[in-house]
Amino acid sequence: MTVTHTLTITTTPDGLETDWTHPTDCPDGDTCDFLRRISRMGIHDMVDLGTNRPDGTYNLARFGFHSLCLIGDDGHILHPAEPAPTPQAGDPNGCHWCGINQRTHARQYTEQPGWHTWTQPTNAQIKARMLARRSAT
Repeated sequence: MTVTHTLTITTTPDGLETDWTHPTDCPDGDTCDFLRRISRMGIHDMVDLGTNRPDGTYNLARFGFHSLCLIGDDGHILHPAEPAPTPQAGDPNGCHWCGINQRTHARQYTEQPGWHTWTQPTNAQIKARMLARRSAT
């Protein structure tokens, strides 16, 4: 029987909160390796796992001899999240959703549409961005 150990991440006005509770149905009980690893990790390590990630519940997995990491639904490790680059001011051809130029975009997360690749901006967006850039100078 496989028991999923999860970490819940919530963003509050005071910062990032993490919640981990050992599952009651874990067959290993008090000798669980996850419980041992969590007890060795500090609260700052748990917060580091959730930094720059959207709120939600993530699966935990063993990493190395003493650590834990987050994994996706497909079982692959979720690498440390990097903050989204700030849009380049006045980039008319920046992404439709976030404004980041195509060359440096890769995959980004925004509230809507969530994880996305660079998307061509509409003609109206391009025009508005060009007019904003012109008025800024």
